[in-house]
Amino acid sequence: MPMRLVIGVLFVVGVSGLFGCKGEVASSAPRPIPEVQVVQVTTQTVPDEPEFIGQAEASSMAWTRKSGGKR
Repeated sequence: MPMRLVIGVLFVVGVSGLFGCKGEVASSAPRPIPEVQVVQVTTQTVPDEPEFIGQAEASSMAWTRKSGGKR
């Protein structure tokens, strides 16, 4: 049964591909050449100051209480 399903799906995809193709090739005007910018590359030192954004959360909660003895 699974082999018939695979063959059926391949047949449907193949037939839809044949009907989707048209023999005509649309001729369109050539695309214009895009404008580009040229920049000068320079080397400079950039300060590296790490910035950490986020939240901190404890991995486990522990309750503490005052002992009854005096110090």
